[in-house]
Amino acid sequence: MAAFNAHLKLLGLHDNVITVTHSDFGRRIPANGTGTDHGWGGHQIVMGGAIDGSAFIGTWPDYRPEGPDAVERGRLLPTIAADQVYIALARWLGASDATIRETFPNHANFAPLDLTRNG
Repeated sequence: MAAFNAHLKLLGLHDNVITVTHSDFGRRIPANGTGTDHGWGGHQIVMGGAIDGSAFIGTWPDYRPEGPDAVERGRLLPTIAADQVYIALARWLGASDATIRETFPNHANFAPLDLTRNG
């Protein structure tokens, strides 16, 4: 990813591209004997010239299996919904409010998320 980002800079495209990793599941904290089971919370990478990389977005979880951020046998509760990230990216791409409402019917359930420096 660092090489891709460096190449975008070389091409003069760094401020015009946002690169995102995303997964619809995380992993449970405790092992099941051969690994870990699917969970809910996880981390993602968002990078690009328009991204404000000065701060962590969301809340860093307490990783104890019985900690306040874990439920149901060590599954971490996410603090940012996937829809929040997708809506922020759609807005960056120029999507209108009408398009946001149509594409993300649950948008009203989430606080706006701004990933960019120029918000």
